[in-house]
Amino acid sequence: MAFPRYKDIELPLLHELNAASGGRTSPIAIYERVAEHFPTLTAADLKVITRNRRPSPIWNNMVQWARNELVKKGEIEPPSVSGRGIWAISDKGRARLASERHLLPRRAARRSEPIARENGSEYEERVMRLREARSRTQRQLVGIGAILQRFALSDYRQDEFQYDVIWKQAQHLPRATHCFQIDSAERLLNALPLLKRASDIWGARLFLVTTDESETQTARERLMPHFSGEFQAIGADANVLTAADVNALYGAVNPMHELLGTMLRN
Repeated sequence: MAFPRYKDIELPLLHELNAASGGRTSPIAIYERVAEHFPTLTAADLKVITRNRRPSPIWNNMVQWARNELVKKGEIEPPSVSGRGIWAISDKGRARLASERHLLPRRAARRSEPIARENGSEYEERVMRLREARSRTQRQLVGIGAILQRFALSDYRQDEFQYDVIWKQAQHLPRATHCFQIDSAERLLNALPLLKRASDIWGARLFLVTTDESETQTARERLMPHFSGEFQAIGADANVLTAADVNALYGAVNPMHELLGTMLRN
């Protein structure tokens, strides 16, 4: 085993929280991301379990300990501010990250992530392809919403939260009726806190859209344990789609937009 020191985990943890949408995410989505910063950690290390009465991965416990220290320092929001089950970076944490970013350890590629198994050029090509799929899917969801007589926006911000696409019944209304988060299968976990908030404050319909059609089953497998755990409240309401699903729907409704507009007009 080659575990880092607790204090060495702090900056990578701040970095990964800051990179999450809205600077906040669930802890389950962050453990492996932080581990990527330590090349000597192996997949076997991450599976080593404690021997106490409530067994859990040693690595997860170490990250939790580092998080608790950062809460004491005011660099991660306490649960009373972030909400139960959510970790969120504070302004003080962002300031530290900005001044000490050069001290971050080298980021390592984890074997558990398919995207990291490819060589450099294949990796770059796939990242570009996924980014293009995400951008196209955003445009298509906005277009579909407009055709269905919804007020649709991409990259919608409310407070410190940012949603990839939202639909409203009308521009002046405060409540979103539909909320879409778009990402690769391995990163969709980061969207769960945002979708839960959208459900809590708006009662919105929830959609997770994976940008890689080949990873649809992977996305569902990654998400299902959390839909029966800390995000059980939205498990029955969250829909998992692919960018190809959205593309097919857009292709079906776009040629009929004038007719649909006439039929749906008040």
